[in-house]
Amino acid sequence: ASPEKLLEQATQGPESVRLELGEVLTRRWGHLGAEARQSVAALCQTQAPMVVRSRLATPSTTTVPEQLEPIPAPEWAPNLRFWHCLSPADFLRSEAFAGGTYYIQDPSTTLAPAMLAAREGMRIADLCAAPGGKSLLLAEAVGTTGQVVCVDRSAHRMRQLRENTHDLPTIQLAVADALWAPFQPKTFDGVLLDVPC
Repeated sequence: ASPEKLLEQATQGPESVRLELGEVLTRRWGHLGAEARQSVAALCQTQAPMVVRSRLATPSTTTVPEQLEPIPAPEWAPNLRFWHCLSPADFLRSEAFAGGTYYIQDPSTTLAPAMLAAREGMRIADLCAAPGGKSLLLAEAVGTTGQVVCVDRSAHRMRQLRENTHDLPTIQLAVADALWAPFQPKTFDGVLLDVPC
């Protein structure tokens, strides 16, 4: 078939194909009406902005790379500093990123650790830990006298977690399934179980 014919077929095909939503979501959102489904489909296909967080050990006087624009911290984590990355490719090649001053982290991912309210000296388990953003926050909260034990069932993802938290000696890793985590009762002061979708 010619490119013109394929384009015609795509524009006249089922709504799930035209909107690139798939049949399940098109059915689930059927009550929204055609125009609203088009808006939702367009939103689903829009790339989310890259947001980074300053590590807590970063002094507020540190020079901020030009690729970063400050955004407000969420109400549940007012002490954190977030930045919208205007040029992700340039930022990912920058010394600031390579040096570990910033971590790519959407503000919404800080809600579960904030609810746990970890404090200096606590022993915390993060049972769905990889790739490590929440674990990093927890380790910053428990300080040098606390400990965060990171558990994930994927050894591959745990290697990524180790890369993301390599500079924190208070983090320990364990490859295990959270349903059968190998810990005795009362081992931890708090447990974070932010289960993947």
